[in-house]
Amino acid sequence: MLCGETIRLLASGTLPQIGDRWIIYPSEYSPPIKGNIYRFTPTNYVTESKSRLTPISFNLYPIPCTKNLMITYSLLKMEKIKLVIYDILGRQVKCLKDGFEKSSIHSVLWNGLDEKNRKVSAGIYFCRFETADYKATKKIILIR
Repeated sequence: MLCGETIRLLASGTLPQIGDRWIIYPSEYSPPIKGNIYRFTPTNYVTESKSRLTPISFNLYPIPCTKNLMITYSLLKMEKIKLVIYDILGRQVKCLKDGFEKSSIHSVLWNGLDEKNRKVSAGIYFCRFETADYKATKKIILIR
């Protein structure tokens, strides 16, 4: 949003990163207005892919983790999500979220415990993030 207005960012090549400078043009055919230089700070950062909007972020850190794993994701609209940790054999270890979430950037902390609040052993796990339109799985390396 710029001064309360949503803008559409068109980029050729790489998209700007948080903190980059960018210039507002009144139209694609006119030069920039003097002084219209802004810092890039997205709130709901999305990309268009095959004519549908998809969340651009689903991230895990730190990898490898020793204690706690931070999981971040963004949603474009209020929708049902499911966020689950699985072991290497595909067994569900912990369901972190299963329900509706608002449009925003969200963070969830996994403390390395299973559904019965027992410490899981060191090894490889998977974090599965699902919405109606988006599904992704990322690998977790847990070191004890």
